[in-house]
Amino acid sequence: MDSMDHKKAFTLKKALTLSFLLIALLPVIITGTISLTVMSGMMERDILEKNYEIAKAVAGEISRTLDEPMNIMGAMEAMLIHQRLIQPHELNRYLGTLIQTYPLFDSLKILDNRGVVTQIAPYSKDFVNIDLSSHPFFRETSITGRPMWSSPYISPRTGTPTLTLTYPLSKGMAVANINLSYLKNITDRIKIGTNGYAAMVDRSGTILAHPDSAHIAEQRNIRHLPAVARGIEGEKGTLRYTFDGIKWMGSVEPVPITGWLVCIFQPVREAMAPVTHIRNIIFFGIVSALFLAILGSLIIVKRTMTPLAELLSGTMQIARGDYTHTIELRSYGEINTLAHYFNIMNRAILSREDALKKDMEKRKRLEEQLRQAHKMEAIGTLAGGIAHDFNNILAVIIGYAEMARHGLNKHGNSKEVNQLDQILKASYRARDLVKQILTFSRKESKERIHMNLANAVNETLQLIRATIPATVKICNTVEVIDANIMADPTEIHQVVMNLCTNAAHAMETGGGTLTVSLFRVTDIGEDKDAAFSIKNWGKNRGFKSREKTPEKIIPQSRPYLKLSIQDTGTGIDSKYMERIFDPYFTTKGVGKGSGMGLSVVMGIVKNHEGFIGVESSPGKGTMFHVFFPEALP
Repeated sequence: MDSMDHKKAFTLKKALTLSFLLIALLPVIITGTISLTVMSGMMERDILEKNYEIAKAVAGEISRTLDEPMNIMGAMEAMLIHQRLIQPHELNRYLGTLIQTYPLFDSLKILDNRGVVTQIAPYSKDFVNIDLSSHPFFRETSITGRPMWSSPYISPRTGTPTLTLTYPLSKGMAVANINLSYLKNITDRIKIGTNGYAAMVDRSGTILAHPDSAHIAEQRNIRHLPAVARGIEGEKGTLRYTFDGIKWMGSVEPVPITGWLVCIFQPVREAMAPVTHIRNIIFFGIVSALFLAILGSLIIVKRTMTPLAELLSGTMQIARGDYTHTIELRSYGEINTLAHYFNIMNRAILSREDALKKDMEKRKRLEEQLRQAHKMEAIGTLAGGIAHDFNNILAVIIGYAEMARHGLNKHGNSKEVNQLDQILKASYRARDLVKQILTFSRKESKERIHMNLANAVNETLQLIRATIPATVKICNTVEVIDANIMADPTEIHQVVMNLCTNAAHAMETGGGTLTVSLFRVTDIGEDKDAAFSIKNWGKNRGFKSREKTPEKIIPQSRPYLKLSIQDTGTGIDSKYMERIFDPYFTTKGVGKGSGMGLSVVMGIVKNHEGFIGVESSPGKGTMFHVFFPEALP
């Protein structure tokens, strides 16, 4: 009986073959695809050629426009040779008439063979007899004997983008300043869709004409655009490229006289809108034909698609992640076989996914460690480079301050001497800070000394008093006098300076109070600030190993000195709390913070076997607790 049923079974392959042959899907798809491809290609070529023709037309018009000042200066040569037409003392008036007649001229000068200005318009007595022989345009034109166009610049007389044209004369040289706005008027007349535009650049890629005048004034260089780069290399035509995630079409054509490039830019999506419209029409026709063909074959396909729908339902459950689901069908032989192998594949995927998750977690941890290592290596390299340059500046400051102090000592000006002492004191600390940065970048260790933390705090507060706003009040509540630690004084000053500066920044708008206190903690297990700081120290520094929790790493029995710095400023949002110690992380505006202050503080505290904690909430201020191991006498 099973054998008979197997022989009578109508296979899926036969059913699909018969159905699609009857409705002729394949011819419809092939015909429609070929028609769509051919018509789209022809229209795309027409659009590309149209934009290139526009670029050639603009280049031709600019070339003809540039011929005008060349012809005028050639006529000037004839006027100078036949001096009977115009007397020498009337040359300035003649040049002024040219400027009034031709608005493209910003100014005109005539130089003798030595490069000295003999005539100028608009006339300025201060410019007559000025030697311009050292200027590049004079030297180059004198050597080549050919007219030369300069790169664009801002005219000091008019404040507008300008070009210089030099024209060799039989006795000297004519120099004309050409107003770029005259050329910009040509490109501004070109309207290419909604977002397309025409521009012109010189041989180096600097903008000469652009719809946005700010680009011209800034002398912006767009050589990085592929179309411009290819044009500078000598190619011309239309090129497709992607810039800032947008697909563009750029056509370039050189201006024969100067070698400048006329560029036509237009977004591909806008330029190809007609092509897209035709494609949609053809695609709609193809879809309509397919729909009618499928509608006519539904009766034939229904018996075939029912088991496929059951198979699809089972595979969708697997796709959603239900790998325990199995597909059980009694249908066509091919579908039954497919379901069987789907079940086998499902079990294999379940096994491989578990292994893949473990591998991905391991790889993510390794990648995070590698990124952090690269980041810190880059920070060290950058710090070393900056420190070397800053050290040179400090050497000059210290040298001149010491000479000034020596001179004032002779005259007994104690107030000025005291001020210079403060400058030298701050400079020496800055020099020590530079040494510290250089040591950090070379991965060398620094020697620590027995120092008084209270004195360091008081000295730093005196130093920063002049640098923070007067609306910020400093409240110094340092109670411990013999606060001794083993540390690098420069690094300790840096910790206090960074934390106080951050606190002042948080209060610079509305003012407030900066409170600095210092206490001795003999048992950090009983100090609530210490307990809070240890807990958050682990959270911020990412302790994951059970063997290396903060409580096990930080000794509990030794005495600590607790430095607390509190402000009444804006506070820190909770979503930023776990990132405040990351390098380069900052919530300040551009130019107000590098994001390195708290990262440096964290590194110094760790290196001194201490720990740090922060309490803050928006609108209620911030308090930092820094714990240093006390150095017993």
